[in-house]
Amino acid sequence: RKHKWFLETLHKLGYTNTNNELIKRESLRRYQSLWLPLVYDQQQQQKGKQLLIPPPDVAWLWHCHRLAPKDYTDYIRKTFFAGTNEENIALEANPAFTFQFPPTKEEEEESTEATSKISNYNDVTDDESEVSVTTPLAIIQQTREIWNLRYPDEHFFLCTHDDENKNENEKVSASLSLPVGDFDLLASTERQATFLWQVSGERFDDMEFLQEGEENYHRFLQLKPLAYKSRVILVPTYQIDLMWHTHILSSLTDYNKDCRRISGSTLHHDDSLTDRSDGGILDRSYNATKDLWKKEYGADYAVEGGMYRGEPPLVFFDAKWNSDDYSQTAGCNFHLVGRMGASSTSQSITRWATKADNTSDGKPAFIPTNTTNRYDLKTLERKDDYVLGKEIEGTGFWHNETREFHTILRKRVQRQIQKTESDIAMQSCCGGGNRPAVIELQKELDKLYDTRDLLIDRVCASKPNSKLKTRTRRSNNSDGILYTDATGMWYYPPELYNSSGGACGGITATTGGGCGGSACGGGGG
Repeated sequence: RKHKWFLETLHKLGYTNTNNELIKRESLRRYQSLWLPLVYDQQQQQKGKQLLIPPPDVAWLWHCHRLAPKDYTDYIRKTFFAGTNEENIALEANPAFTFQFPPTKEEEEESTEATSKISNYNDVTDDESEVSVTTPLAIIQQTREIWNLRYPDEHFFLCTHDDENKNENEKVSASLSLPVGDFDLLASTERQATFLWQVSGERFDDMEFLQEGEENYHRFLQLKPLAYKSRVILVPTYQIDLMWHTHILSSLTDYNKDCRRISGSTLHHDDSLTDRSDGGILDRSYNATKDLWKKEYGADYAVEGGMYRGEPPLVFFDAKWNSDDYSQTAGCNFHLVGRMGASSTSQSITRWATKADNTSDGKPAFIPTNTTNRYDLKTLERKDDYVLGKEIEGTGFWHNETREFHTILRKRVQRQIQKTESDIAMQSCCGGGNRPAVIELQKELDKLYDTRDLLIDRVCASKPNSKLKTRTRRSNNSDGILYTDATGMWYYPPELYNSSGGACGGITATTGGGCGGSACGGGGG
């Protein structure tokens, strides 16, 4: 409830839905270049017991960054703790779910005691509606004093009106690298901005419903070992997701300890999957989670009032939006209301699928064929997400979550490279020096080299969708040949299959095209 009130207050103040790019970038500068270094210094001085309350724009970015705990921790480690053996590297928000209210214009002019106001859901009256927004003045004043001492030329609150530093700060903000480490924090704030809508249904004000959510969240954590074994990406209901967010944001240190105690390892939170199309990875993963839950607990996974509400209506993006108006309906995706879970997921696939495994969406990783005869194999139809080929483990259809899938494509691309190199030699030597033809063949060869390098990187990756090292590009292909989106999901467009010889269809993230015998040359490895 404290968490939800924190989101509602930021929403009313207009910090979660701003479309002003300069304001977003300036807040990012303040968070990345000012606030985190300040917290780090205080943590070192206070031995992890620092008490700091951020301004609201910083609080929102910090909130969203910590909701990607692995990316957040990796960034903190590389930025502040590189080369050390320090264990406590979380840089916690302490106290959690708080921020300082910016003074009103009247308070600024009158220099009144606005500094005592923060968003701190400490006390709820019997009618559960009145919230205390005061905290010991000492913490607020201490935070301001530390800030002013460290940054005498920087406003504590986000300054949107003209001042002597505004132009210079905007230059710095505009030049700032938008990914914080490897994480696109501003993109995450846009995704998280609608989370409040999803957890503002009537039942989220019901204490029994929230207590049930806490119990279901514990069960959700207990599913992790089974999900890992079954290679299922876990997708929570929104009832569970609110508890998951709250657990992470309350204390990353405690969250990691609790996860290890309950499920053996940390359950990494990922909000990057937003495709709610039928058959998409989010849809498939939710259905796989639902089946796993039914198998393990013998109960239905969906919970009334705790599922996807559709996308928010336009009125939601107004700061005056009333969260208590339960008559509001979704802006779109009406057909999915109550049928799907949250867009949060456990971290993507954690290992390659082997021959005997199922894939993350429940498909067999390997489908053997009844024949190994090359000519019979050529008559087989393609299967989406699979390539037909021969590897040591067997001849058949290998899914794109297996290493064998990428090895087969790499071998085929290598054969295409050899053929194209031979064609170039023939054109140069025996084709009368047909320069235009040689130029076109060389362009095609450069793309094949890029594709081969991509597939080598994928074969060597620790798991599907791993972040790959960037290679020098031979081809000047505006579309690129990496076939990886901003979230790190691997794409398999037709060109990737076509490069290996043959035409195959389909294009989606980690799904799509497939190779059958007639399309891709049968059982060649």
